[in-house]
Parts: sequence; C-alpha cells; structure tokens
Amino acid sequence: MTIKPPIDRIQWHEGMLLGPQHFQIESARVDQLVAWQVGLTQPHAWGVSELVIDEQLLANGVLRISKLVAVMPDGFAIEHSAETSPEVDLTLDLQTLGGLAETGEVAVFVVLGRSRALRNQALPARFMGKQHEPVEDEVSQAMPIDIPRSRPLLSLHSGDLPSTAYVAIKLFMVRKDNDLYVLGNYEPPWLSMPAGSKQRHRAHDLASQSRSKAVFLAKQMARPSSAADDRILQLEMRARLSSLLHSLPVLESVLKSPYLPPYQLYLGLCAHLGSLITLRPGAVPPLLPPWNHAEPVASFDPLFVALESLVSEVSQEWREETFTFNGETFELHMHANWLGAHIVVGVSGQTDSELLSWMSGAVIGSKSVWDSLSDHRVLGASRTQVFEVPEMGLRGNSGQLLFSIQVDSQIILKEEALVIGNINTSRKVARPQQVTLYVKG
Repeated sequence: MTIKPPIDRIQWHEGMLLGPQHFQIESARVDQLVAWQVGLTQPHAWGVSELVIDEQLLANGVLRISKLVAVMPDGFAIEHSAETSPEVDLTLDLQTLGGLAETGEVAVFVVLGRSRALRNQALPARFMGKQHEPVEDEVSQAMPIDIPRSRPLLSLHSGDLPSTAYVAIKLFMVRKDNDLYVLGNYEPPWLSMPAGSKQRHRAHDLASQSRSKAVFLAKQMARPSSAADDRILQLEMRARLSSLLHSLPVLESVLKSPYLPPYQLYLGLCAHLGSLITLRPGAVPPLLPPWNHAEPVASFDPLFVALESLVSEVSQEWREETFTFNGETFELHMHANWLGAHIVVGVSGQTDSELLSWMSGAVIGSKSVWDSLSDHRVLGASRTQVFEVPEMGLRGNSGQLLFSIQVDSQIILKEEALVIGNINTSRKVARPQQVTLYVKG
C-alpha cells in the first residue's frame, strides 16, 4: 500500500472568495489524508471485502460482478452493487479473450482511474456524475435542492497489469476448459478471508490433520511400559506430539476468528511450520518468499507445500512395535495378523552406513529356525532397503533406515518370535540401538 502524502491544506481566512475549487481541494485532501494515515500504520489495509459474481452468466462466457466492496491499493474505498448502481456495469465478455483463455489463464482486474478531474479527457477519470433526488433541509422548511454527486468510475480489465494511469486489484484468473469458462485457483487480496476461501479451507484441513494425528499419538502413548526400548519409543512419540501441538492452538484460534486478514493467517501458518519442522531430524525451515499482499496465493502455496509434507511425516496408517534386545539379538513375537507378503522394519541408532552394513549381514528368521540358519551361515528371510512405504504413509529419514522383509512361511512363522541378529557383529560394525516393526492399521 504505497500512498503519496496528502496535498497541502487550504489556508482559510476571513473574506476569502470561495469557488468550487476550494471544496474540491478540501474533499481530495480528506480522502488522501485518511488513506495516508491508514497506509502508514497498516500497509496491508487494502483489498477485497466482498465479491459476488453471476455464476450462471459465467458458464455462458460473461463475467458479471453483482457486488463488490473493496479498498483500492491507494486507500480509496469502493462499493458497487449491480442493483443500486446500474450506471456502472462491471461486465466482461470472455469471448473477447480469444485463444488466450484456451492456452492459459487470463487475469481480470477491477480498475479505477487516478485522475479526479472530469474535464481532462486525456486521462481516465476516477469519478462519474450521478443524479440524486433533491435533498431536503434537515433543520428548516427550505425547499429541497439538487446537489450533484459523483461515484467511482469502475471497470474491468483483462490481460496484463493496467497502466499506471489506473489503480487496480486483480480479482480472478479465467481459463477456458471444455468450451466452458471457469475461474482458476487464484484468490484476490482479501481484507478479511471469507468462510469460502480456498486458502482458509486448506489451512483448516491442515489444522484438522495436525489435531487428528496428535490424538493418534496421544492414544499410542497411553500404554505405559517399563521396558527400556518402550521408554525410548515413548520419548520419541512425546517429541513428535510436542511438534504437532506446540503452535496448533494459535493456528486454530486464528482460523476461528470471524475477521481473518490473510497476513494474520500467514503468520499463524509460519509459526506452525517452525513447530512441525522438528518432525524431520536435522531439518530447518525453508526460506519462504516475502509476503506479497497483491498475490497472496503466491505466498501461501510454498508454505502449504512445506506444511503438508511435514504433517505427512506422522502417519495414522501404521503403529510401532519395538523389538526387545536380549544381549545378542532383537526379538519380537509375531502375531498372525501382522504377517502378509512382507513386513517393514526400521533400524536406528547408528550412522546410515553402519545400519546398512549390519542389516545386510543379519540373520532373520523365527526363533525355532534361527539357530539353524546361523549355524549354516544362511541369512534367512530376504530383505531390501526401501526409502518409503506409500501404502502405510511411511518414509525413512536420516538416522533410521527402512527394510522390507519378505515373509517366507518356512522361515518366518506365525505366533512365534521373530529374531534379527548379526553373528558377525564386531567393533567395526556397530549394532542398531533399536529395531522397530511397523504394523499397518
């Protein structure tokens, strides 16, 4: 919101001969003074407050604005209603866009001239004359008189940003899809984001996912255990729960506000990003582009991409079962409903190269066959390192490697302990600190 300082005030004095110009200058100064003061203290105090279009006409290739309430970037307030202001027709025939709408999206702006003068035909005028009913005297019985009025001369412009002779707000991006004209995902700079805003819905979905996954982790932590491995797992889940919840109440409170400026939502989402980044070990928040009030979607999109990626780090499609270390091997009783064509385990606690080396030489099999496999130097069940398991929403990260283990009914038996151990473990190949089974559901 860049606004020039207001024009100098009139030096009123006794005996001054008044002309229309005195009142025109005073009226212009009042407009500029209000806009200047607001712009200095609230640089984002411009944008759209209410926007209604005729949806039926849009399908037929005509964009018609039924109602528009906004503050222009220079601080000038506008209000348009197709019913009460028929002399201003905010209609655009989309057929005139030609092939531009077929090959991409075309911007549509509401524009207002900068020149206050009605007599200067060289510059687009800001106002147009309008007739009103005669005005009655509120005090005396004087006869009503005609007082000429003026209204903002608004119009719609499509294509590139209008020239500097206009002040403009981009309202839509339009494209042609299967012979029908539709609006793109663009949203104008709102003064307050309406309930139907796509960005507000996206933020609400993100907050709901964060809360749902926090509840999921909290229920997992409700099972107390005194086992050392379980206590380590509890600490890990507590850290993940803290990441989800630390800034969530702030974001939820912001979204519940009936008046929600987009920049306020942006700051709430940035705070949530700082909290969620700890879900990914060793990661730091990405450097986001500066806030662009004129193009809010361009600022929101990279932020949402980062947030949605981080929230996906916590999956509700699986639960963890920790193997017990008995001094030499890791063991876990395998229930029949845990076994499918393959199982997924994660190993952690050492460097990635050490984990990969240990797991490559580990013997994997049920307890009743493990000794035989080890004696014959047979590695047992086949294992493959995987970087993600899409069906479980699971991804490996630095410090933990994921392995898919093929379930061979001769090697991995139902309702029996599964044993994972490396008989060649030496000082050069350190064993993992923890082995975890990931169970779907």
